[in-house]
Parts: sequence; C-alpha cells; structure tokens
Amino acid sequence: MVKNTKTDKYEVVIGYSSTNANSVYIPVEVENVNREVDRPISFSAEYFKEILSANKGADEFKFVVSDQGISHTQVKGGDYSIDYYLAEVQTDV
Repeated sequence: MVKNTKTDKYEVVIGYSSTNANSVYIPVEVENVNREVDRPISFSAEYFKEILSANKGADEFKFVVSDQGISHTQVKGGDYSIDYYLAEVQTDV
C-alpha cells in the first residue's frame, strides 16, 4: 500500500516497482493510519491473487498492513469469515 502524492489517497499496488512496469493500482479506503510508512512493503502477488480468487464472491475484504511487514486480510461473506496473514517479501526496488 502506498500513498498517492497526487491524490493524497492510499492504493494497494500489485506488481510494485520503481519503474511502474506492469503495476496495478487499486484505490482503497483507509480507516486508520497510526503512523506513516516511509517505504513500500511488498507481499507475494501470487498468494494475494489466490486470496482474491478464492473469495471473489465475498461481501467484504479488510486489508491491514503493519509497518513491521505483516498483512492481515479478513474476508467476510454470508455466514463465513476467513483470516489470512502474509509476511513481507524482499524486492529489488
């Protein structure tokens, strides 16, 4: 997740790199920012894609990122709730 300096809003970026090649920017609503993150925090796009694909019919996605490099995705739909955790991966940016 990065803050877009032009819009002053946050975006989840899939395929983030310093050259913007093949990157997808998804605008997100941010409920609470405890502190500014001064660096990109990267997670496996493959695993994140699998989370989204497996839950494409869900009613609600909540994505939380800690500045220590852990993401928590909570998915709710109908009568179920699932929690996923991903650890930061190192990138070459």
